[in-house]
Amino acid sequence: MKSSVVKRMVIVSAIIIATLFLGEMIHLSIVEKNNFKVDLQISKLYYFFGFGTLFTYLLL
Repeated sequence: MKSSVVKRMVIVSAIIIATLFLGEMIHLSIVEKNNFKVDLQISKLYYFFGFGTLFTYLLL
């Protein structure tokens, strides 16, 4: 039983991290493709929310 909980935590953690990087890549490609001017470093925001979500999940 313990291994199934650990396995689920690893899978969900991997999904969260993959979503973080995939979302950032899609966002950056849209910005580059449409030549938008972005003054913010959006990657820091993605990392903040992604790792915050991961931290919260692992605590619960």
